[in-house]
Amino acid sequence: MDGIDDGSAAREAKLLDGGAKKALGEIKGGGLAGFFNFDRLYFLAVARVLFMLVCALILLATLAGLLGGLIAMVGQSVLGGLGVIAGALIFGAVSLLAARVWFEMLVVAFRINENLEAIRDK
Repeated sequence: MDGIDDGSAAREAKLLDGGAKKALGEIKGGGLAGFFNFDRLYFLAVARVLFMLVCALILLATLAGLLGGLIAMVGQSVLGGLGVIAGALIFGAVSLLAARVWFEMLVVAFRINENLEAIRDK
């Protein structure tokens, strides 16, 4: 048996290597150590929630601008109030578009990172 090599040593080494990679992956991505070492990125899981919060804040600011325009129309000048209302609507539209583009760029960057990790792990 000492002189016969049926490749079992190579298979065993390959299995051990795969087991070591799996164990390292479990250590790398799990627990508190993985959280503080940024081995796993959680942004994609919370990106939608953050985007909704940003959109809600933009809508609240737009509504505040609209209300300010109405108050300006009643209290001061109709033309000035219309200007404030138009500015609020433009602000809302541009801000929502900018927020969408910004979050898309962030998501693309994080997905590129995930794809590179998948290529590295192959």
